[in-house]
Order: sequence, then C-alpha cells, then structure tokens
Amino acid sequence: MLFRKRNAAQKALDEGTRLTLERMHNQAIRYVCQRQENGEEKILAKGGCITVQPDCVEFCCGTVIFEGEREGMRAAELMSGQGVVVTARDRLDGLEKTVIAYYVYHRK
Repeated sequence: MLFRKRNAAQKALDEGTRLTLERMHNQAIRYVCQRQENGEEKILAKGGCITVQPDCVEFCCGTVIFEGEREGMRAAELMSGQGVVVTARDRLDGLEKTVIAYYVYHRK
C-alpha cells in the first residue's frame, strides 16, 4: 500500500509535467536563465521560443541553448504564470540543469 501511494504520486507528478509542457509549446520567451549550484542565476540568452518534441524540450534563442530529455524531466510554471522552471538532463553536455524561461508578455 505504501508503494502504491508513491506510484500514484509519481504518476500525478508526470501528468503535471506533461500538462506544463503542453502549455509551454511554441511559447515566446523573453530570456532564459540557468540556476547555478550556489543559488545564483546566470542569463544564458534573450529572445527565442520553446519547442516541445516527443523526446526532448528545446530552448532556442538563435541557436539551441538547452535540449532537455523528457525522461525524468520536472517542469512547473512560476506562480506568477510568467515563466517555467525545467529540470532535466541536457543532451548538449550530459549534465542535469535547472533552467528558467521567462515568457514574453502579450496583452490578451
């Protein structure tokens, strides 16, 4: 019974990540930051878009700056709704990274 709860919680987490990925597909981004180990954020690029593919998520700002594998990925929107935090293994260098993308604000 203990393991069922954990599996159900893991499935809920996966479902939340999937819904977040659907919402952020083709989203225009203002800038992308990477969270360093010491807690600081380093700006990687400005301007671009997010592309969600079946096996990875790409943050493109002229060139691909982050290509995260969907397997084991954690993604959540910021509480303000103005961006997304993604933690995944980067295909470009093989390291697990936490990347924050801030959306371009469009008045609706």
